[in-house]
Amino acid sequence: ASYYNIPHNIIDVAYNGANEVFKPVSHSEKESIKKKYARGEDYFIYVGVLVPRKNISRMIRAFTRFKDSSGSPVKLVIVGDKLFFTSEMKKAYNRSKYKEDIIFTGSLEQNELKMVVGAALSLILVSCLEGFGIPIIEAMYADVPVVTSNISSMPEIAEDAALLADPYSIDSIKEAMLRISSDEKLRKDLIIKGRSQRLKYSWDNSAKAIWSSIEKVAGSIKGK
Repeated sequence: ASYYNIPHNIIDVAYNGANEVFKPVSHSEKESIKKKYARGEDYFIYVGVLVPRKNISRMIRAFTRFKDSSGSPVKLVIVGDKLFFTSEMKKAYNRSKYKEDIIFTGSLEQNELKMVVGAALSLILVSCLEGFGIPIIEAMYADVPVVTSNISSMPEIAEDAALLADPYSIDSIKEAMLRISSDEKLRKDLIIKGRSQRLKYSWDNSAKAIWSSIEKVAGSIKGK
């Protein structure tokens, strides 16, 4: 509004929805997915294309420090196309002592993706910039706790239903990984908060907000 000098009172916000195909998965389904993708261990999951703004290199470096600090068997599953797999991302991966614990799946079709997300210990989405951050809501629909960035749109979308980290600080991301992996109560609290937070984001709500804005504009034109 300030950038384009547009009055706040004529701006309406219609948030994205999220695909409600994402749902909690059963214990047996989780165990099956973990065996398939993570050698039977718990795992963090990242979902999205691999581009610089997604902060992949810092996420991998933070995961390496997490493993050093914790000795945990937790894996990191990275889902998405290597659209711009930069030299910095390659360097972070190649220098990690835990390359065998970092699993790149490439793109997954939707039915498989919902299972892989639903079986995760936590979503890790620590982008430097997001227009919305749909994976945050998809994880909440799947009853999966979320670690995300404390900047851009992400804290607005997640509010208090996620653990926030500084995406420019490898140690901040690492500490969030340590907390989310070791604190079962925290994970349960975030899941409960996520169940309320996700209700704000549906395509029905988006349609209602857009239609309301259209009616408001049409009414103001008619009034003239």
